[in-house]
Amino acid sequence: MVDPDPYGNFLMQGHDWATTRDFARFGLLHLQDGQFAGEQVLPPWWTDEVIQPSAAEDGYGGLWWLNTNQESQEDVPADAYWASGVSDQRIHVIPSEDLVIARNGHTDVADWNYVNSTIIDAVNS
Repeated sequence: MVDPDPYGNFLMQGHDWATTRDFARFGLLHLQDGQFAGEQVLPPWWTDEVIQPSAAEDGYGGLWWLNTNQESQEDVPADAYWASGVSDQRIHVIPSEDLVIARNGHTDVADWNYVNSTIIDAVNS
């Protein structure tokens, strides 16, 4: 069960123990609107719901950061969204590129605009 705060933001704890491949699968689950291996795992409305901007912060949806205003990742499509964990562990979902980028590393500083736009360019070349 996921409960919202007074602003409609979902409340959950972190501390996930997963491999980079697991994180990529979680991103793929969202990219495919809650389906995995042909099975509907999440409700069909889930992905649309979690990428709606919250009332408190338009750059944040339901547990996902949003690129709709393209302030932090101006060279990455506006439909991109990402989960961000400790030390910049990330799951990026970019629907217009049919792309999921998962990272399990340890750094507190990364230029995600550069990283993601470089990966998109490499995939498209």
